[in-house]
Amino acid sequence: MTHCFYFSRDILAKWADHLPAVYAAARPFPHVEIEPFFPEDIVPDIARGFPPLRPEHWSGSGDADPNRKHKYMSGNESLFGDVLRQALYQLNSSFFVEFLERLTGIEGLIPDPYLGGALRCYTRGGLLGVHTDYNWHNKLKLYRRVNLIVYLNREWPVSFGGELELWTTDWSRCAKRIFPGWNKAVIFGVDDRSPHGFPAPLRCPEGYSRKSLQLYYYSARIPDADKWTGHATVFRDAR
Repeated sequence: MTHCFYFSRDILAKWADHLPAVYAAARPFPHVEIEPFFPEDIVPDIARGFPPLRPEHWSGSGDADPNRKHKYMSGNESLFGDVLRQALYQLNSSFFVEFLERLTGIEGLIPDPYLGGALRCYTRGGLLGVHTDYNWHNKLKLYRRVNLIVYLNREWPVSFGGELELWTTDWSRCAKRIFPGWNKAVIFGVDDRSPHGFPAPLRCPEGYSRKSLQLYYYSARIPDADKWTGHATVFRDAR
């Protein structure tokens, strides 16, 4: 049975009442975890909506780059299940973007109409080095401001690895680890003071993958105090 899914305005309003203070106070940089994120009854349909992990459906990194290994991305909406596609559209809806504005204090957020390779999978041995994200979308001519990650890993013991690491703003150490479990969202700002990644190779068996949705939000302006030069992803090892 296919579920219709719409974010409850009441739920978003409740989150917006108390989460901005949590977000602003979080260390090593502003962020918030929300668990559960989607209504539990639709999460299995969202996860089942991922297309099979085949070369024709996904773009992959291979293992030549020491900072990106066994990373697969898909932004081809025609391959997504109906509930997954509807969930992604809800994350780009006006009322969800308004929630993000209240959460982060950033006005004028703009969702990514291209979904930016919103589906992510990492297989055994996969990793993503500690980095700060690219901050300028050349096609949209917009500043990247906010990341949303939703993890979709039900059978994922701690022994598999893949915890998201949040590093101190001086890049000296990992200050927090976030388990990539089932129906958990992480939201944080994008700037040069938010290094993150999961640099240790995944230890999951063959046939498993670390699944997530990843969406980006942009703005046309940034505060004068935060003026930066547009750049691609900057990895810790390349600094």
